[in-house]
Amino acid sequence: METEEVRIVRDQGLHSLIILHAVSDNEGEYAAIAQNPHGDAFCSADLYVEEPRPVVSSPMAKLEKMPSIPEEPEVPENETERFTMPDFIKPIQNVEVTEGKDAVLECQVTGLPYPAITWYHNGHRLDSTDERRMTQCTCTH
Repeated sequence: METEEVRIVRDQGLHSLIILHAVSDNEGEYAAIAQNPHGDAFCSADLYVEEPRPVVSSPMAKLEKMPSIPEEPEVPENETERFTMPDFIKPIQNVEVTEGKDAVLECQVTGLPYPAITWYHNGHRLDSTDERRMTQCTCTH
């Protein structure tokens, strides 16, 4: 089995899950859960991996897998919640990528204290394994 490379990048409040050289096994639902002592927040999106195809394609092919419209984030009931409970201010969006290309799923979260982000693929937590090498970096400017 080939090693798949997954990178998790945090650049201030923006979190990215980067799948290098995506293949059909990478397809499915990806979810991010933000947790801190005051609660948790959840968002998810689908990744579609398409086989490489000739440059000429029919306009109808694109219509088959149009991303769904994201739900509006819940508005906190009071100002205290806004500054304590995690909240996705930019939830992850559906992504369509050609096989062999890199897939990037991004979300932006807020909360105090700053929430920890955990990524999932089809309900399974993404951790480093022998088959999946994960690297995490915090970018600072």
